[in-house]
Amino acid sequence: QTLTASLPHNLPPSDLTAELIGQLRRQKTEGPTKLGVDPSNGATVYVKFGPYGPYVQLGEDSTKDAKKKPGKKDGKKDGKKDSKKDSKKQDKPKRTSLLEGMTVEGITLETALKLLGLPRTLGNHPESGKPVVAAVGRFGQYVKHDGQSTTVKAPSNVLDITVDAAVALLAAAPAKGGPRSRKV
Repeated sequence: QTLTASLPHNLPPSDLTAELIGQLRRQKTEGPTKLGVDPSNGATVYVKFGPYGPYVQLGEDSTKDAKKKPGKKDGKKDGKKDSKKDSKKQDKPKRTSLLEGMTVEGITLETALKLLGLPRTLGNHPESGKPVVAAVGRFGQYVKHDGQSTTVKAPSNVLDITVDAAVALLAAAPAKGGPRSRKV
């Protein structure tokens, strides 16, 4: 039986070393690392490796057999087609990538549960009363409030930033749509 493992998407094959090959093989044969159980719902929390790097997962992967609904032969429900997109979304466990600078060795159950809890509401803005939210997006960590958002930079992070620190970051952020945003 042949063992195959995917290379990380940002690793050129020319940079592949014997040490990295050994690490990829170990990850594939040993499987995911179990961190513990989420006390709120009893689901197991894992650290796994994907093509874009390590991530944490809440719950088990679904299997093809689990995706089939019992008693459905023609794939229709009340005369309508089942939405494949909706059923896939329901079957997938919650997953979140590790933040920049985090290592697999340093991740704990507590940190993994915080990551899986994102985005999180920090509290209400003292002036507007609207919620201030901390999250991770395509371009990194950020906080947002009432349509305005700004990046959270080190040493702060979205896992432990307070509402007061987030309000200060938002107040210091330049207003969008001004002359600075028109520069090429």
